[in-house]
Amino acid sequence: MDKGVVVANGTDAPVEDLSPLESFYASVTRRRPSDGMVFYKEQAMTRQEAIYSYTLGNAYAAFGRGVSKDRSVKVSMLTWWCFLKIW
Repeated sequence: MDKGVVVANGTDAPVEDLSPLESFYASVTRRRPSDGMVFYKEQAMTRQEAIYSYTLGNAYAAFGRGVSKDRSVKVSMLTWWCFLKIW
C-alpha cells in the first residue's frame, strides 16, 4: 500500500472465521484474536487502510477504475467509519 498498490482484503474462509470484526482486528494488529499470535507484524495496516482494503480495494479488484463513484461502496465506507468511531 505504501507503494501505491491497491490491496483487496477479506477472510481466508473456511480456514479462518468469517467475522468482519476479527478480520479487521487482524489487519490492523496482525494478531490472531483467539490467542494473540503475531503474523508478519510489518504488514499491519492503519485503520483507514484496512477500511479501504475491505471496501474500495475489493471494488477496484472486482470492477476496475472508477468505482469510488459507486454509491454502495461509499455506503460501506461510511458504515465502517461509523463503526470505528464507536470502537
